[in-house]
Amino acid sequence: MRCGVLNTLAIGLAGLHVSFASVCKPRSSASGFSSIESVTESATSSLTISSVSSAAITSTATDAISNEATTIAESASTLEIITTETATAAVSTTETSTAETTVTSGTISESVDLPTTVEATTAAPSNTAVPLFRVTAQSGPTGGQTLLADRNGYSVLLYDNSEGEFSDAFFAVDPVTNYLMLDNKQPICGYFGDNNGLAYWVRCDTSPTIEQAKLTCEIPTSTGEVLECRVPEIICDNDCVPTGETWSFTYTNTWGLGRWSANLGPESQNGGYKTALIVEFLD
Repeated sequence: MRCGVLNTLAIGLAGLHVSFASVCKPRSSASGFSSIESVTESATSSLTISSVSSAAITSTATDAISNEATTIAESASTLEIITTETATAAVSTTETSTAETTVTSGTISESVDLPTTVEATTAAPSNTAVPLFRVTAQSGPTGGQTLLADRNGYSVLLYDNSEGEFSDAFFAVDPVTNYLMLDNKQPICGYFGDNNGLAYWVRCDTSPTIEQAKLTCEIPTSTGEVLECRVPEIICDNDCVPTGETWSFTYTNTWGLGRWSANLGPESQNGGYKTALIVEFLD
């Protein structure tokens, strides 16, 4: 009813060159901007990592997304990463008629899955944590002398360097197997091939032999301790056969012409000189 009256009035005034905008025309967007603000994405995750790397990714699109703030809180080996993003879109609309500008705002939520943990394994050489030591005969013909090793030639360990490339033998005891290791690299064996009632200390062959058995020792903790080692007994007549017994006493015995070796044997033995081996850790 009201619209009809106004239209009649407008027609009547047309001759007077007066124009009015129709108040019944639907409103439209014109000469304005609508903005979508406060789009917040928040993701929190606890990461356990050994190293942190970052990469920047830049993209161009109608909607410009800017990474406004990134906060990293570090505690011990745990990182908490909180990322806030704000997205803003601008829309421009123009019409010849006058209308109100409509602004629409809203919140867009997006779920972002982040890994909760990142595991890293750092491998370290086993010999970095195992201290090295040398041993010295306590008594007998080699009393006070340090046991030597030839790492390239002779396999037997001796107390003198008159022949070969002998130098101080540095030992470690493997914490898992308790094997006695030369330079913490090569195991030491007892050699039973001479069948003289004693086992010579030798560098183990790379391929197992029936004449050898690996030495196992208690792990020493300080200089001045006695090195306690043992080896399973083997009797070599025609064949080499383990007896099931264990030898755990250290001896010095002759080897070759006028040279002395380190040996393991039973508690009672006619040949050789029973002597303790004293540990001296390297500084």
